Amino acid sequence: MKARWRIPSRPRLRDVALSCVVVGLGASAAVAFRSTTAETARSAFRWLTPTHCVEVVCVLVIVAAATSLPPTDALFAPVVAALRAAGRAVSRLAVASPLVVLTVAMSIVAAVRIALGAAENLPVVLGDELVYVDLAKSFALFGEPLLRGRLDVGQSILYPLFLSPAYRFAPDGAVAYTVVKAMNAIVMSLTAVPAYYLARRILTTSWSLVAAVLSIAVPWTGYAVLSLTEPLFYPAFTAFALVFVLMLERPSLRRQLLVLVGLAVLVGIRPQALAVVGSVVAAIVVIGLTERALSRTLRVYLPTLAVVGAGLVAGLCASAAGVPVPTSGYSGLFNVHYGVVGVAKWTLWTVETFAVSTGVVALLAFPFALRRLLRRDAPPAERAFGLGALALCVGILASVAALSASPYGLGILHERNLFYVTPLLVISLAYWLANGRERHAPVALGLAVALAAGASLLPDRILRSTNNVDGPAASFVNAFKSVAAGPPVQLWIAVAVALGGAVVLLARRPLLPLASVVVAFAFVAPVTDYQGPLSTTQARRLAWVDHALPANATATLLHVDLTRPNLPCAEVDEYEQQGLLVWTEFLNTRVTRLLHVYDMRGRDNLSAPLLTARSDGVLLEGGQPIAPRFVVVDSRQPIAGTRIARFDLARIGSVFQGGASLTLWKADAPLRLGPVAAPLPPRADGGGC
Repeated sequence: MKARWRIPSRPRLRDVALSCVVVGLGASAAVAFRSTTAETARSAFRWLTPTHCVEVVCVLVIVAAATSLPPTDALFAPVVAALRAAGRAVSRLAVASPLVVLTVAMSIVAAVRIALGAAENLPVVLGDELVYVDLAKSFALFGEPLLRGRLDVGQSILYPLFLSPAYRFAPDGAVAYTVVKAMNAIVMSLTAVPAYYLARRILTTSWSLVAAVLSIAVPWTGYAVLSLTEPLFYPAFTAFALVFVLMLERPSLRRQLLVLVGLAVLVGIRPQALAVVGSVVAAIVVIGLTERALSRTLRVYLPTLAVVGAGLVAGLCASAAGVPVPTSGYSGLFNVHYGVVGVAKWTLWTVETFAVSTGVVALLAFPFALRRLLRRDAPPAERAFGLGALALCVGILASVAALSASPYGLGILHERNLFYVTPLLVISLAYWLANGRERHAPVALGLAVALAAGASLLPDRILRSTNNVDGPAASFVNAFKSVAAGPPVQLWIAVAVALGGAVVLLARRPLLPLASVVVAFAFVAPVTDYQGPLSTTQARRLAWVDHALPANATATLLHVDLTRPNLPCAEVDEYEQQGLLVWTEFLNTRVTRLLHVYDMRGRDNLSAPLLTARSDGVLLEGGQPIAPRFVVVDSRQPIAGTRIARFDLARIGSVFQGGASLTLWKADAPLRLGPVAAPLPPRADGGGC
């Protein structure tokens, strides 16, 4: 039955009040959870070890097999009756107040992620996180996107702008980072809102709520702890999918303008959205071809096509002229020669691991849902959703495969570039379940066999090298080596695919397919629970530069490579010192630039200017002396000026890197290095190796 879609213009006062109470309780729970029971909850959260995962799956298989046999229905009659009663209660609640249900779900997800995020206080992905934090700081301080003092518009623009209020109003960079993690968690949980209204295009209220809740129960909400574009792009992409489907259903000028604005927002957040531009154009062409009226369709969508074409031409001209434009930081991907075989392999491998993350069921049910959605006699809303979901999924998958097949892909899987399509998959799954679970056994078997066979082609080196940020599912599967050393990792993927195929073919009720997705999310979620070596209090001490600087002043980090071949523990000390430099830049709002002297080695994977030193110690950039007012440098390296503050890493009690030390100077102009002590202390804090 076609569901009418509308945004309630006047929600009931009782629902609004109850939603406000839920939000308040969620915020209180996040604070209490974070400060008192976070570690206990994390221990329970991490209970799902590979061994326990196998045990849980075995129990679910036994229960599923038992409930699928008619003679045993009586044994499970009380359980089935209880589940049905719970389902009816949820349905009544959903019909009465979907606003409250969504608020409860979003508050829970945000509270959990805010609390768990308190365990990570350092950058995990270098140097992407440094890039976005530096850009956010420059927006907050100077009102323009500066990366280490230089204008940079080739990265994301809107995500740093989104973060900038935290760095504008927080007392220091460490507090700002805590606020950033909370902002990320909240904005990711808001994905439920566009997911709900997107689902309402084709589903009832109850099923729409199920799809919306699943959309924010995904394990990738763990990215909220990282200063990456994923938290903002996820809700933005889902909202774009909604306006895109609305445009495909009725291409009015207003809806086309909304799609164009949505495209601009997506590209401004994450350059990967250029693939979505291709999805929009492809969907328009498909409409014209299927309706055998291509010229008329092109005329209807002329505003969209004209603006997209003009934007692409302008981008190409600017790129040819060397003018920096948004997304230009990723222009190298367009200069790679892609082989068909290479892209096909990476597409298959990406789908393999992503299927594990979504319980396989959501992926296998997708073509069956599309078959019903795209039938000729389907209502316009269903056809629009089917075409939009297919176009967006293909576009995003193609962009991920191209990245993986390029040298920039580093030979690893990139699940974090693909998970944005999850709301489309879970909505399609809900549609399939709500409309009789129509399936074609040969097709389902063929898809399952193809995925299972493809698992054998996935090289071990790719699984081993993929980290838990880029590919949580690969890290999860790798962990099964601890369960049994004999079977190859690929066997576990094949087993997961076989179980998912069995659920699609044999499930008699919607409960088991939904449980499969939930269980898969729960299994992968602990992999995305990132924990660092420092507590929140220790990280706050790293914001020492913000507290030592005079009001409204900024500082420059100076990395002086003091490594000497005959110096004890020279390499270890240099590594430690670079780590402290990274942390100081990341956790201090008013550290806005980094410069290198003697060598550009760095742990941040980012470039910075390399200065030359004259015989009198004056530092030159581009042949000209520089004169920063405040400078942070290795404590062993004096400069002309006045010492203001010193920070030894050992003060925060870190057992990992305790020998690094930095000093904040008020520098004389021009910036000039002084002579170092001879012999040079083996470590920056003067301690021994």
